[in-house]
Amino acid sequence: MFLFKVAVSLKESTEILTQFGTVGKIELNFNTSGHVPIVTWTLPQSTTLQHDLQVDNVVQATEDYKSTVAENGVFAALEIYNVNFLDAGTYTCHMDFSDTGRSSERSIQISVIGFPSLLMENGATENETISATCCVNVSLTVEDSIMWNLNQSGSLLILKEVKTNSAEEFLKNMCIEITFEVHRHHHRQLLRCSLCKEMDVFSEVAMEVQYPASIRYAGNDILHISLHQFANVCCISEGNPRPSVELQWLSTEGRWKFLSNVTEYIYHIEPFTYWTFMIHVAVRQPLQVRCFAINKIPPAATTQALNLVAKCKSSAMNK
Repeated sequence: MFLFKVAVSLKESTEILTQFGTVGKIELNFNTSGHVPIVTWTLPQSTTLQHDLQVDNVVQATEDYKSTVAENGVFAALEIYNVNFLDAGTYTCHMDFSDTGRSSERSIQISVIGFPSLLMENGATENETISATCCVNVSLTVEDSIMWNLNQSGSLLILKEVKTNSAEEFLKNMCIEITFEVHRHHHRQLLRCSLCKEMDVFSEVAMEVQYPASIRYAGNDILHISLHQFANVCCISEGNPRPSVELQWLSTEGRWKFLSNVTEYIYHIEPFTYWTFMIHVAVRQPLQVRCFAINKIPPAATTQALNLVAKCKSSAMNK
């Protein structure tokens, strides 16, 4: 009696994850040793697609599926159009070699995952504890857990985690609620929840974190300038919301007051704002100024006092 072997190799594993709404595909390659098989796909809900390559075309198509058998049975592929949760289940490829009476088959499990949805309380103040919830529909066989990460700093320090699952006839809904503390460096980062790294299926939201104003000088704390010249005081602010900044001077009564007779130039390079105040120095007495920054998140911020020391042109030139 003539004997031969059928070697089957899958390009995919025997368990395949497919995303809802896409085209799922199973591909098989096998060595038929020159024999032409009858290929039958058995699908969930007991649907079948069959190819008798002696009489049939290489493509069998329905509204939901397309089966392709090429090269006299060396290559077989099944495409599933517009995948939904009813498509989850076992797909069996049966190869029947009628001229020898032998057969072989391979079963593949298809699981379906939906699109995650992410809800989060946004606009929190730094060091505040907030929550975020991610939910996704999956077929009943999916056991993957939801993962969380930030696009810049990577992992997230989760304080509390609550998981819930609810099952229906063909799918289950997986939800996870996390509680964590937000910090300044989280601002503008993308919080992401995902189900499967290999498929890159995720939902994300840009984090909005509010924090108080901060302010610092861009130069030294003493400026020696000539009388009747302009002094440039440069400060750099940061905060969310973006703080307003003013230049203040120290009065003889020891009170800080708004300095109005200045020209200011402003430009932004996130997350910083650069402020340049031009002061016309018309007196020789030392003048103490500072930058004052404030937004709606207390407290306000100030720089240290900056001493403006005016000198006559001759002494300034000899300096």
